[in-house]
Amino acid sequence: MHNDTLARKLRMLFAAGMVVYLVLVSLSLFKNDQLDLYVYRVGATFALAGQTPYDTAKFQARVAEKFPPKDDDDFAANCGFFLAPPAIVLFAPFAKLNWIAAEIGWSILLTLMGLACGTLAWTFGRDPARRGAGWEIVVLALLLNPVTLPGIVVGQTSLFFVGCVALGQYCFEVGRPRVGCFLWAMLFFKPHLAIPFLGLALVLGGWRRVAGIIVLVAFLNLLGGFLTRGTFFGSINLLREYVEYVGGARGTVVFNQVAQNYQIPSWNRILAAVGGPAIDLKVWMTIAGFGFWGLLVWGRTRLSGTTLKADPAWLAAVTAAGTLFFAQVLAYEMIVLVLLAPLILQWHDRGQCVDFRITIGLLLFLMLPMSVMDQIANLGGLGEDSRGRILLRSHRCFGMAALVIFLHVRGPKPLAAERSLASERKSPS
Repeated sequence: MHNDTLARKLRMLFAAGMVVYLVLVSLSLFKNDQLDLYVYRVGATFALAGQTPYDTAKFQARVAEKFPPKDDDDFAANCGFFLAPPAIVLFAPFAKLNWIAAEIGWSILLTLMGLACGTLAWTFGRDPARRGAGWEIVVLALLLNPVTLPGIVVGQTSLFFVGCVALGQYCFEVGRPRVGCFLWAMLFFKPHLAIPFLGLALVLGGWRRVAGIIVLVAFLNLLGGFLTRGTFFGSINLLREYVEYVGGARGTVVFNQVAQNYQIPSWNRILAAVGGPAIDLKVWMTIAGFGFWGLLVWGRTRLSGTTLKADPAWLAAVTAAGTLFFAQVLAYEMIVLVLLAPLILQWHDRGQCVDFRITIGLLLFLMLPMSVMDQIANLGGLGEDSRGRILLRSHRCFGMAALVIFLHVRGPKPLAAERSLASERKSPS
């Protein structure tokens, strides 16, 4: 009876939350253009017309036709198609729609992918007796937070990314590996975020899963190139253009620079915040960071006397946190932290209240908008360019560091080991 009442209350909460979400999204679409979606759509439009989307001058000139820049720091003067060729495949249908239809269609897709993240309540090692419990909370926490909503307003891709991860993992666990591989291959429209998930795929699914993902990534890159150039070698050349372009062009955008964007959550923002060098991460530095984090994760599991795949929820959590900490990304990408949901639910299921509360507290701190930190700085009488205000504005990189350290120190705890400990506690002495 208690469980039925709780389930009914959760359904009512979910329904009310979705109404609030739909109202907020509808109002934002009515009042604002989805600027990032426009950029992605222009990139796909260029590609379908046989032109490279990786020409900054031509690209910004096209964007400026719709959004004339008022100064050098304006949106049209600080944009580019920084996505890999699979993004051409993703956004080609939206390039064929008129602008209003594209905005509506993209918002619907993002909402569906947000709902798909509810499958995290079933996957990554969830206790079979508890599978599905709390999926409503996962979805509402994802959709109704101050990072996700602004991302939807501008048409960002982060919800699509995490939806592919969540739905792909669900497909792997219910015996649909081909669909799962395709969804995880789609992650590579943003390779700097997707690379660590190959490691996760290797641990949880073995080399066959990784091989399947890589084959489909290659296919999507070739398809994106073929839509642009129409030939196999043209596809290869477009991929080469992307690699050359993304290494330098992204750093020319003001809000991508670690010295200018206080909300970047990676380790190099900590250096800039405390007065050290402003190091914008290059491709090799990002890959090296992922490798370093992978070694730390492997070492932590060895220290725990277990294997990498013994605690999938912890492994998914450290993959998500490490991705954000070692890749230079904008605050929108913190939506990836929804992948901590299986671990948080696991700790709730097991009654690990301290771990549960610390993690929730860190996530709430990371979600605080910079405007809140500015208000705190104002109350403290801190000057506009003072070190104290800069540190407060940079709270997300420090919060991410704390989360990464906490997850690493906490370490994996397999379900089998937890059940063994529980039975030992219950057994008579």
